[in-house]
Amino acid sequence: MSAIIPKQMSGLRCKVVSAIGIAFLVLFVGQFTAARIILLNSYAKFNRERAILNAKQVQNVLSHEICQLDLMAGDWAEWDDTYQFVKDGNAAYIASNLVNRTFTNLKLNVFLIVDQSGQIVFGQGFDLQSQKRRALPADLMALIFQDRSPLLRHSRTDGSIKGFVLLQEGLMLLSARSILTSQEQEPVRGTLIMGRFLDRAEIERLAEIMQVKLSLYRDRDPQQPADVQSVRSQLLKNAPVAAKNLTNNAIASYVLLRDIFARPASIVRIEIDRNTHVHAESSFLYYFWTTLVIGLVFCGLSWLLLERLILSRLGQLTHLIDRIGATGNLSARVLLAGNDELSQLASALNSTLEQLQQSQIALKESEERYFLVVEGANHGMWDWDLLTDQIYFSPRWKAILGYEDNEIDPDPNEWFERVHPQERESIEWGIEIHLNGQTPYFQYEYRMRHKDGSYRWVLCRGLAVRDEQGKPYRMAGSLSDITERKLAERALAQQAVELARSNAELEQFAYIASHDLQEPLRKIEAFGDRLQANYTDQLGDRGRDYLERIRKSAQRLRILIQDLLTFSCVTTTAQPFVSVDLNKLIAEIVSDFEVQIQQTRGRIEIGELFTIDADPLQMRQLFQNLLSNALKFRRQEEPLIVRVFGERLTGDRCRISVSDNGIGFDEKYRDRIFQVFQRLHGRNEYEGTGIGLAICAKIVARHRGFIEAKSTPGQGATFIVTLPIRQAREAD
Repeated sequence: MSAIIPKQMSGLRCKVVSAIGIAFLVLFVGQFTAARIILLNSYAKFNRERAILNAKQVQNVLSHEICQLDLMAGDWAEWDDTYQFVKDGNAAYIASNLVNRTFTNLKLNVFLIVDQSGQIVFGQGFDLQSQKRRALPADLMALIFQDRSPLLRHSRTDGSIKGFVLLQEGLMLLSARSILTSQEQEPVRGTLIMGRFLDRAEIERLAEIMQVKLSLYRDRDPQQPADVQSVRSQLLKNAPVAAKNLTNNAIASYVLLRDIFARPASIVRIEIDRNTHVHAESSFLYYFWTTLVIGLVFCGLSWLLLERLILSRLGQLTHLIDRIGATGNLSARVLLAGNDELSQLASALNSTLEQLQQSQIALKESEERYFLVVEGANHGMWDWDLLTDQIYFSPRWKAILGYEDNEIDPDPNEWFERVHPQERESIEWGIEIHLNGQTPYFQYEYRMRHKDGSYRWVLCRGLAVRDEQGKPYRMAGSLSDITERKLAERALAQQAVELARSNAELEQFAYIASHDLQEPLRKIEAFGDRLQANYTDQLGDRGRDYLERIRKSAQRLRILIQDLLTFSCVTTTAQPFVSVDLNKLIAEIVSDFEVQIQQTRGRIEIGELFTIDADPLQMRQLFQNLLSNALKFRRQEEPLIVRVFGERLTGDRCRISVSDNGIGFDEKYRDRIFQVFQRLHGRNEYEGTGIGLAICAKIVARHRGFIEAKSTPGQGATFIVTLPIRQAREAD
């Protein structure tokens, strides 16, 4: 199998391996980073919340201690014995109640009773460590007896003041209660104050209760650790509780304690171990190595599956296609087992090869047909390479000029030197403007010198082939011998000139003859009228019959001469084209026929017509003849109805239809009726000369239009005139 795998597949394998590796690396790094951020941040958040919770618990414990001290002070202050002792100061109260065991049991460092006048009734300090009495702290006494001290000024009988007091010896828990009777009756006889130092022993007791490490630091103490100093501002601004990582294995929370005057007194630091964080990092490392091993195994399996199911088969497919491309054998087919996209691709390639094979066969047949057509049409072919300035002339091209195949070189000068000198410049100019893109193709008729020295007329056609920028790089075409056609055209042109001259002479003769015939005809009519007026009685019946025949023949001849003059005048006395309103023109013609229309009980309906460029007199003659025919060839048994209506066509043309319900005619005569002297009925049936419709056809032809007729015998006829709306002035 490896022998048939092309080299291109090795590059594909490298790309696949790189893609798998990069995908795994991106996924692994992304998953690792996300897991680390989520997991460790979660543990860090947990530790922080745990530290804050411990700090709040410390707050609660200290608050509880203060409340317990305050309750105890309240019990002593609201006792009748104490109330009486303030009044009489009896020694029995001191001997039975204020002994060392009382201080020890109540864990008191200070016990003070002051009457309403501010005199100390009893005051005693006590050292719990040495179990000995001592003097009251001087700074505490100064604080109690300072001017307007809140400790001795209770606004209510049940009021109490409790909290912390910062002394030189340390932080003290203090409670001051009003002295009342056991039934809490007034008047207040003084104040009872109890105090307990929050010393090292007390801190250790609280730490043991909470299972944490506690440290107490005086506010603004220069001996404070750096971490305590760093959180002080945070505690003062934001909240009395804060947390901070000390090391990777420890985190601390901080509580700010304020004294009874709301001033910062001390900061408590609660330190706990970050065991959960260490455990999280260990778990994360385990997760990292496990994921890495699984990912590498997955990549290996993916590579093996890709190699077996896709890459090897794709290499086989590429090899087969390369072999077909190298041999050019379009009849070969790609065989690839399986029922997946690659096998479908192989089937699609086979279909493409089938179509290419059919196209190749069709192209070959087309080339053969083209060769036969070119040979049959007797055209010579030429193909000019504009880049090399070499031109190919087919054998037939050379044979048209009388040369053998080897007698003309593939040089453009072989072509241009044989062009007639009077036409060479125009041919070269025509090729140049076509190559510049000014004309869609090259086509010229000109003369070329034959081998025998004579000149032959040829038709040369050509088309330039251009690149993507529009620059021509090739031009090809054909050459045809049109000498016989040119001679025939010249003879035909000569005949056309002769025919035009003959027609002009004939029209001039008809005009002159018709004009000259009118003079003797008028004399015949005049003498006939005199005979009828003066000699009728002398002629007898037969003479009168002969005379009447002479007069009627003269009248018919006069009408015929007038029609001939009208027919010849269509071209000889034509007027320039002007704007003619057909609506107004036909209305005037209908007015001329008003009496005749009334006699036939008929009507003429006129639709919306147009204003066109025309000879007004000839337009009047045209529609007058058509309406006259409608009145003439009517059916006697029913009233005549004539409809004249127009229709605008594309190309600036219009169509005017004149239809009637007359006798009609057989459509096999529809071309004959427009010829001179052609009649479909005898003179005894309908009068006329047979020239009227011929005049109509000639007028329409002069206006570059055409006329046609449609009819069914017994159902009337329709004459359709199609005319341009605007005429070319030079044709007038």
